[in-house]
Amino acid sequence: MNTAAVVLLVVAGLAFVAALIYAMVRTRFRAPFQQAPVVGPMYKPDDRPVQYYRPAPSPQGSELPKVAKPQSPDPRNAPLPRCPKCDTAIAYEAERCPKCGFALRPL
Repeated sequence: MNTAAVVLLVVAGLAFVAALIYAMVRTRFRAPFQQAPVVGPMYKPDDRPVQYYRPAPSPQGSELPKVAKPQSPDPRNAPLPRCPKCDTAIAYEAERCPKCGFALRPL
C-alpha cells in the first residue's frame, strides 16, 4: 500500500471517531425530558355524569313474558370429582388417579 492510501485510512478513522464522540456528547447533554410542543385542539375534562344505554320504557300492557330459568344446576359450578384414596382432584373421564394410580373405573 502506498502512503496516500494509509493517510486516507487514518483520516477516515479519525473522522469516524470524532463523529462518534460528537454524537455521544450531544445525547449526554441534551435536556432529559424534551416534550414536543402541544399542537391541536385543547380538550377540557367533561364533569357531567355519563348516561349509559337505558332501554326505552315499554308501553302499558305490552310486557314480554318472562323466561323461566333452567332447573338443572350448572355443571361448571360443581366441584371436581376426587380420588377416594388420596383425595386428589381428577378429570371426569379419568380412569386412573394421576397421583396414586388408583383405578377409578373397572377395566
